[in-house]
Amino acid sequence: MVVALGVLFAASTVTGSVQAQGAGAANAPAAAKPQRDKEAQRLFKEGVAAANKDDNEKGIALIKAAIARDPQSEYIIALGTTEMNADKFRDAAEHLWAFLNSGQPIDPADRKEAEEMLAEAQAKIGTMTVRVEPAGADVLVDGAKVGVSPVEKPIFVEVGQRKVQAIKEGMAPASQVVDVAAGGKPAVELKLGALGGSGGSGGSGGGTVVQPPQGGERSKGLIYAGVGVSAALAVVGVGGVVGWWVKYGDANSIRDNCRGSGCQKNFDDAESMRVNFAYMSLAGFVGAGVIGGATAIYALTGKKSDDATKPNVSLMMGPEGSGLVVSGKW
Repeated sequence: MVVALGVLFAASTVTGSVQAQGAGAANAPAAAKPQRDKEAQRLFKEGVAAANKDDNEKGIALIKAAIARDPQSEYIIALGTTEMNADKFRDAAEHLWAFLNSGQPIDPADRKEAEEMLAEAQAKIGTMTVRVEPAGADVLVDGAKVGVSPVEKPIFVEVGQRKVQAIKEGMAPASQVVDVAAGGKPAVELKLGALGGSGGSGGSGGGTVVQPPQGGERSKGLIYAGVGVSAALAVVGVGGVVGWWVKYGDANSIRDNCRGSGCQKNFDDAESMRVNFAYMSLAGFVGAGVIGGATAIYALTGKKSDDATKPNVSLMMGPEGSGLVVSGKW
């Protein structure tokens, strides 16, 4: 998604009006407008110009510098838009959410544009909520502090495994590793325990994850790819069997019917091809079994659990054969 910042933010400056009240209001002087930081304005203008020339990294750096001096709402949405253009979806979601919840008046067209971009960003990342008991604990994701409980705003995270921790002085910390899928909205609950006790919510793996189905599912693309590769290798194996059978018949025919001087060479060539087809068949079937088994394990173990009754899948291979062993309760 590419958005021209000069167009999007042409009407985004927040303005205000003062209505005089009481006697003599018509002659009352207008309230002075807040003084804007000139250097921040310069940095913002240069950042927008760089972003509109597709130099997003420079644009992001300049707009961030402007926000550090003067956190205007139009600067924040410009930053979010530039990050969207640079495929920095997590950072973009944070700044777009901040813009929409700034409490300042927002032009309806700008609000609609920002909401659409935020939805697009959230479809590519995870949006996590974290609840901690008791309040006042530092909340960290992958070691970076994201707030103090209760954390009221959503926490935007990259796809993959994320470690969530809650730490409070005088209490045992709690943590949880969460698998986050694109568009997933995992809700994490952590409970801190007393020092010297059993620990918070089960110790280092403590906490309860309330994860919607999409947040813990395996990648369907990888599963389909694994099935496709396994099927292709199986076809190679079948082709090898067919080739072996054809060359087996050719070799027998030459041996039984050929009487010329070149018969031995023809027979040897047919035998060589038959052996090659046999190896091709073996490689195809073994490859199909390994890839298919790995794909099945990946697909069926999408969520971790310490409960021994949950389904467990393992691949077994031995001199007498191979296969999948599935144990547990459904």
